[in-house]
Amino acid sequence: MTKITELPLNSINQASNLSYIKNFSRRMLKTQIFVGTFQEKRFVQNLNSYRDVVKINSKETQFIENLLTVKDKVSRELADITWIGITEPNTIGAPMGYCLWVVLPVEVFGTYWFKVKSIDFVANEMCIKLEILRKFVVEKEEDSSSSTDRSSLSFNVVLNQVKFNLFRSFRELFTFANFKETVIFISLLVSTIVVGVVNLIKYLMEYVLQILPQISNLIKSITPIIVKCFDLIYKIVHGIFSLIVILVYSYKTPQQINHRPYYNSIQYREPLRENFRRRRGLPSRSSVIIEPLDD
Repeated sequence: MTKITELPLNSINQASNLSYIKNFSRRMLKTQIFVGTFQEKRFVQNLNSYRDVVKINSKETQFIENLLTVKDKVSRELADITWIGITEPNTIGAPMGYCLWVVLPVEVFGTYWFKVKSIDFVANEMCIKLEILRKFVVEKEEDSSSSTDRSSLSFNVVLNQVKFNLFRSFRELFTFANFKETVIFISLLVSTIVVGVVNLIKYLMEYVLQILPQISNLIKSITPIIVKCFDLIYKIVHGIFSLIVILVYSYKTPQQINHRPYYNSIQYREPLRENFRRRRGLPSRSSVIIEPLDD
């Protein structure tokens, strides 16, 4: 990579210092191609927004030197720029190594060839826009020795992406405004349910008190009817069963009813009467002996 040297400030005929810094930054970085690895998305407090963190390959020494030159120039000359999307290994809160904090056009994982598309100064930020060229493929001799490193790197990238998505979802959902609205909604819901239950109980009590006399009158009115109905049912059932019994016993034969002829009963009773008349004339015998008492 060709190193672009800084031109003296007094040799540049520019309308203002800001225009010179912008042109200088674009001349130093625009169209530069380098190898970088997407690390994660991180929240930038100064911008109140998220940026994609791309770690520059440590072998890109010339590109890193140009970045540091631009960063130093912008930080010294432009006091309004509070965020420069370039961090160094000793930057607190940033990943290890030299990193660019950008907005990628698409989400990628792994190591790619990147190209600096443009340098823009928006509000208080120096925004570096990158273009993704193609995936970076290592040489065969390096592939066998660094396969473990690449697998661990891919795992770390996926893990960091999952952490970022969880953190972003948590941050978007569990906000103070959402919490306040949830508390208000739950309070209104609970109060509405309580008031509705109280009104329902009150209405049911009033309705029961009003309907009890009517139920009592109804019971008094229909009690004789119910008694007569039960009496009628009883008589019908009793009559049916009585008819069944009569029909069943009417089909029995005379032998089953009288086992002996009628004349036998008459002949049987005559000797009993004669014996009874004969025994009435017999003197009664007593085992008690009465003896006279001597004076």
